[in-house]
Amino acid sequence: MHPLKVKDLLPSFAMEMGRPVDEVQCVISFYYKAIRQELTKLENVNVHLENLGTFYIKERALDSYIAKCEYVITELSNNTIREYASKVDFKNKLEKVQNMKSLLLEEKQRRKDVINKRFNNESKGEHNKSLEE
Repeated sequence: MHPLKVKDLLPSFAMEMGRPVDEVQCVISFYYKAIRQELTKLENVNVHLENLGTFYIKERALDSYIAKCEYVITELSNNTIREYASKVDFKNKLEKVQNMKSLLLEEKQRRKDVINKRFNNESKGEHNKSLEE
């Protein structure tokens, strides 16, 4: 399955609705911007949108942000109030991101368990033999 890119779909959407392509593009851009903002709040591991699917936080993005926070924390000193405030802010962000990463890993493991349960248990022959006779 190869999903189509949004930029390829814009002209057909615009023709269906009878609106200019720029207007449709602005609406779609605003919609996806709202989705990204919801994910960056780090309140939930995913955001589910009806008819579009589930959007997950990327683990690589969390890893790179953790590395960035750790680097900034080590580079900032406690000499000035501004640097100390930034350091405390980055420590809080780091704690929140690490918590979200653990939640993301738990969700990933849960999805793997569901898939394994769905597909691997069928081949083990754990069904009632008396019904097959």
